[in-house]
Amino acid sequence: MSDANLSQRIHNAVVTQVLKSGDFDQALDCGLSELVGGIGADSGLLCQIMAGRLEVTHQYPEDSSSNLKGTVLSGKDSLPIVLEFIAPDLDGSTIDAVELDSDSTADWGCLGNLLGGFKSSLLVPFRPAGIFLGFVAVQSVKGRTQSEFEVETVKSFGALAATLLIAKFELLKCSSSLADSKTELKLRQLFEEPGEPIEVVSVKAVQLIAEMLGFKNSRLLLVRGKDMILIDQSNQKPLDQKNPNPYARAFKTGLSAVYEGGCGVTHFDKCDQIAAEYLGDVGLVVPLREDEESEPIGVLGMWTLSPERRAFIDQYPEVASRFANQLAGLMKIRSRCNVSP
Repeated sequence: MSDANLSQRIHNAVVTQVLKSGDFDQALDCGLSELVGGIGADSGLLCQIMAGRLEVTHQYPEDSSSNLKGTVLSGKDSLPIVLEFIAPDLDGSTIDAVELDSDSTADWGCLGNLLGGFKSSLLVPFRPAGIFLGFVAVQSVKGRTQSEFEVETVKSFGALAATLLIAKFELLKCSSSLADSKTELKLRQLFEEPGEPIEVVSVKAVQLIAEMLGFKNSRLLLVRGKDMILIDQSNQKPLDQKNPNPYARAFKTGLSAVYEGGCGVTHFDKCDQIAAEYLGDVGLVVPLREDEESEPIGVLGMWTLSPERRAFIDQYPEVASRFANQLAGLMKIRSRCNVSP
């Protein structure tokens, strides 16, 4: 089969799957299986930049002995690999394909954790408009040199994958914008309904914001007393502010922060176990205040983020801060109106 025919077959299979299911991830799985079978490789995977880290998001076959789907490198381990792809050579060019064996993989830092124990791998980055989003890898149990036909086919699939990922991102972005407007309306409706204490309504509001952003868990802490103690509104227990933690930091500094595996990647560079205990793998803390000039009256915390929303994590501090400002304003109005019993 010619290079053009195989590439066209893969393209047709992917487009058919998108039209059939509307699921971009299923379409990428379909295309990857066609690619691996078409060039005679043993395995294939897609590795994407997700929230500043490299993650294996697709693999074929999924039931292989080396199941890598869901493997995530830390930001520290991801950076050297990304730099290999984006750093220009002396002639100004960047890598458009690279073949690696078991020995040369070791020169790429923790790349072996993503590629498994295969003897040969062909890696092709996908970078729409020059922006590196990740790479495609096809792998073989036995060491072998990839033909020009195979390299060009993988490049073609990489370009197709980039197109699908951009389309998926834009669709999610539109959905998020619509969800923002709906959430703002629902927040106002929550506070307009009389009957429940303001603390209960506020906890529900934070849950609503977290759900919109894609977080499974949330927490609201409000300041109380002259000693400015943060009280968890779900159980009315005070936060130990003598012990450094993400909530105390956000309240003290007035800065939002994203934490990944305990690492504060927005405003805090130091990794600590305490943050991981409070926020798990990916978490967000946001000061609760009416505007940027006001003193915080509490802190919002959210964690356990849906994998498909990780692409937006860098935008979350700004988005969540806007909702926190709205929430603080609504709480102030509700308190003045003395609606709660």
